[in-house]
Amino acid sequence: MPSVEHERIVAAPFSEVWPFVRDMDNWAPRVTGYQRHEKLSDTESIWYLKGELGGLTRVAEFKALVTEWDESGRVSFTLEGVNEPVVGNGNFIARELTAGQPALSRQPQTRGLSRLLAWMARHALGLLTGKRSSSSVSPQSGAVGETQLTFRLTIQATGMAGGVLNLLITPMLQPVAEDLANGIADSIVPATGA
Repeated sequence: MPSVEHERIVAAPFSEVWPFVRDMDNWAPRVTGYQRHEKLSDTESIWYLKGELGGLTRVAEFKALVTEWDESGRVSFTLEGVNEPVVGNGNFIARELTAGQPALSRQPQTRGLSRLLAWMARHALGLLTGKRSSSSVSPQSGAVGETQLTFRLTIQATGMAGGVLNLLITPMLQPVAEDLANGIADSIVPATGA
């Protein structure tokens, strides 16, 4: 099952990061390929994402369901393809950094073919969406008043072509996770005046 994790330090305290992250309306537009979303309830929405897979461009619809809002800093969700045989889940975890506390627990290292595939996926996503994607490096230690934001995403294509589609999806997940975490961080920092 293709899975990814990306961590980012946000130059704002938890009290400013959490209200933004806990509301899916704030982060849905920052997902790569975002076209629009329809909020069905406080916990359910349909997301329309434009993407390219295997040379085909199409708009995929996903039902997103928030399964957990933990005020200590965790939002968990599930995804189900409406017009695609795809299921998934993920979460955001925000934690305020304190003096002497290490920031990022781990940063994924890509090597060889994985690095090339991630670069190609970033380039393809940039061409498709008209936005340049970067693989910004997160700092290894934070400061008091900063927040560590961790985003985890697991996606699995099902059906007869699921195995092949999962191979195509895997290199695209890292740039998508990075763009989402970076988009959230960049949206919070200007709002806080930092």
